[in-house]
Amino acid sequence: MKVSPSERHVQQLFKARYGIVLDKIDEHNGKGGRTSDFEYVLDGQRVFVCELKEFIDVPLTEEYGFSVDKLPSGVVRASKKHNATNRISDAIESGFAQLVKYPEPKILTILNRSRFMGLDDLEETYKGYRVLGIENGITHLDVYARRASEGKIKDMKKAIDLYIWIDTPRKEMPLSEDKVFFRTVSETGKRVRKEYFKNTVSVA
Repeated sequence: MKVSPSERHVQQLFKARYGIVLDKIDEHNGKGGRTSDFEYVLDGQRVFVCELKEFIDVPLTEEYGFSVDKLPSGVVRASKKHNATNRISDAIESGFAQLVKYPEPKILTILNRSRFMGLDDLEETYKGYRVLGIENGITHLDVYARRASEGKIKDMKKAIDLYIWIDTPRKEMPLSEDKVFFRTVSETGKRVRKEYFKNTVSVA
């Protein structure tokens, strides 16, 4: 069965850090739509299913949508509208579609290689806002993400029991450099994290 480099990376990370052997689900047997990427089977019973989404890093070029300015000093400045919440909400939507058919606990794992995205973007997308600061007792919010959070993914985001966010610096870096964060949504997600992902960092 074909396994992508990113899928292999996550399989190796789960096994090395948590002792979890993720089995690739055969998509050819996924009738009625695509299957999730992985399942964890223990003593003949499926413990959970896991869908993987990846955000790659891209060159700072116009080809990838950046506005590039070459300053007289020789410095090259690249800018682009931050679209992390849109990308994450799309990942949640497509991930949900591949997880929802299973009765077992559902995990969405995000492998992040992008220097422009981070865990706070997942939180913003899930909650629908980002705290910009507090001034004179007034909390200032950026609510750009609310449209997606309370719109297309309103019910989907809560149907996924556990989110696992993996920041991985570069492809050639060892697994020990990966930073892994957990966002639990349901009581089922809390149980799975506590039982199978011990001594982990939980953000919710």
